[in-house]
Amino acid sequence: MSRTSIDRNLPTIGCTARNNPFATHCVEALAFQFADGDWQSQLTRLRQMGFRGSIVGPQGSGKTTLLLELKDQLAINVCEPDQIEFSFVSQTSKERANQLLHLEAALSRQQILLIDGFERFSWGQRRRLRKRRKSTGSIVVTTHRRCGLPVWVQCDPNIQLLGKLLGQLGHPHDESLYKLAGEYFFHRKGNIRETFRDLYDEWGTHRGQQSS
Repeated sequence: MSRTSIDRNLPTIGCTARNNPFATHCVEALAFQFADGDWQSQLTRLRQMGFRGSIVGPQGSGKTTLLLELKDQLAINVCEPDQIEFSFVSQTSKERANQLLHLEAALSRQQILLIDGFERFSWGQRRRLRKRRKSTGSIVVTTHRRCGLPVWVQCDPNIQLLGKLLGQLGHPHDESLYKLAGEYFFHRKGNIRETFRDLYDEWGTHRGQQSS
């Protein structure tokens, strides 16, 4: 998408990395938006599932954000923090093999296992963890597609969700910003994380031009 085609009719402020509303520290502070219900109802459902399920959705749809929030909610409402094992699956096969052994040990200790990036494990490794959790421990994972675990939350990013998040960032009625965000959202095929990165760059570029 050409930057010259984008409407830059945005409010003018002095721009720094700190006051850019799409800076990493601002975006990471956003709360996950459930399509239905709230944390109380979602935790009840997850408890009914035996704390065994998956968070399914495309890249940039909020899966990791939700899993991190789940970790906090479990520590507040369900169990002690040391009963939770959180793991980001490694990009390298050797490290994944070591992670698998560690995670199997966590399951055997009856810990609640939270795994981000479950699809990075091989089919056989995923099968081992699914088989182990049937008899010991609990497991919630993020994945791009169904993985043999029941779906707890399906992340389906849409333009309405993007609007809610822009409101959380302090722009509830900024029509020009909504138009710009919508263009990036469709260009990025619904990847909200990449949309915010584009908006960060656009915000900084535009403010830099207006302040020069």
